[in-house]
Amino acid sequence: MGYMRVFVAGVIWLVFAQVSAAKGLERLPYTSLQVSHTWGEADDPDFDFEGNSITVVLDTGSNVLIFGGYGSAKTDDFPGFGTRGFLMGSVFDMGLGYHYPLSPKIDLVPSISLSDTTTEFKGGFSGIPEENDTTWSYKLAVRALVTPHIELAGGVDYDGDDDESLFQVGVHYYPTNRFNLGVVYGFRDDVKGWELVGKMFFG
Repeated sequence: MGYMRVFVAGVIWLVFAQVSAAKGLERLPYTSLQVSHTWGEADDPDFDFEGNSITVVLDTGSNVLIFGGYGSAKTDDFPGFGTRGFLMGSVFDMGLGYHYPLSPKIDLVPSISLSDTTTEFKGGFSGIPEENDTTWSYKLAVRALVTPHIELAGGVDYDGDDDESLFQVGVHYYPTNRFNLGVVYGFRDDVKGWELVGKMFFG
């Protein structure tokens, strides 16, 4: 999946290299289609991973958000269970959120989501039954439009079943009012990774 990373990075470079004629944003948009590519590493056990996801967000018009998405990821080979193998995972999620304006260009966004995750054991791990988990998570994010073309964002995502928190920080660039490209860094306990994000906005 490394080719996907190179392709997305190339698109970002081309967009950033252009001089945008867009006037810029006056407020943060929400209704969108998001595509992202993620890669990172874990420490225990020690492996690298890559994945892709797609997410749809709908702003109902009363500050309430409805969202849902699908993602998949794959690890490289790593030792375990007395052999070597790799994992493939997929997740469907859906949830509700609310965007509360702290100022005209800064929003606080709490949300709750339900995720259905499937983990498959491949390679030397073949024969181990796949795992299916359904979990609730709670997120609190802050979005700030620091210029008409640049958004800074950060947040924490708490998984109540695993009692773990994922922290994320990112920067997003709007070459037009209908599109942004961003880079997000996330970490939790022994896992850390990067995400390249592209969003198309509607409404």
